Amino acid sequence: MNKKILSYLLLVPSVAGVTVFWVIPFARLLVSSFYQSQSGSFCGSYNYREVLSSQSFRLAAVNTIKFMAFSIPIMLAVSLAAAVLLSEKTFLNLWLKEGIILPLVLPATAVPILCTVLFDRNGFVNLYLKCRIDWINADTAFGILLFIYAWKYIGIYLLIWLSGIANVPLELRDAAYLDGAGRWKYVWNILLPNLKQVGFICFMFLFINSFKVFREIYLITGNYPNQKIYMLQHIFNNWFADFSMDKMSAGAVLSAGAILLCLFIAYILLYGRKIADRIFLRSKKER
Repeated sequence: MNKKILSYLLLVPSVAGVTVFWVIPFARLLVSSFYQSQSGSFCGSYNYREVLSSQSFRLAAVNTIKFMAFSIPIMLAVSLAAAVLLSEKTFLNLWLKEGIILPLVLPATAVPILCTVLFDRNGFVNLYLKCRIDWINADTAFGILLFIYAWKYIGIYLLIWLSGIANVPLELRDAAYLDGAGRWKYVWNILLPNLKQVGFICFMFLFINSFKVFREIYLITGNYPNQKIYMLQHIFNNWFADFSMDKMSAGAVLSAGAILLCLFIAYILLYGRKIADRIFLRSKKER
């Protein structure tokens, strides 16, 4: 059998799964966003206007964008720095890896317990500072959310970076050290250029997961947290409780469009030059 035909046949199960579980439901969601959920009548762009004019939706969108702007660079930098430092196989590094990865496997109920122990009015932070501040309901709520999110999920990105570092040939490191390059020059000039694809994967996961920061906040504060940590998932959850399916459909389409657009822009920024070079070389060969 032709290898090209075989490769297409091997893609059939994945394409079928994506089509059945993603493409068809999203197409149905897109169609339903132009109809009223109660009467079933066509309403055009009315649902989209309602969503965009909603003060709650604008607040949730701004908070989500703000969370992405802070969490993605912090998580990328911290997880990469930790991966580079812990890439050596020493006894201490193994223990540190387990300590960073451990929160990832803990149940979600560990998050409110941690917040209660640390940031409650009678928690360790207030005990140390000798004050009585409700940190999670004050202006510090956004910083607390960043801390909880990083503590819980930084382990998965550490593992992704470590897998990328493990695939960098050791010969490159040995040759760099023999040529007199120090640790910093090796990391900056050799290691990081070989981790671009891994970095894009981490960025993609972080970007998508930033839209899903809900469970931890919900377990701590319920449906209506502090305004600084009121995210898109909160408003979708509240719309679902109110049976506002038309608003949910329009909001989901807007959110999905924003995600796809940002991922496309990020992909073009990272690989646009390579794609343009390939197109130029192909056109040159055809001539």
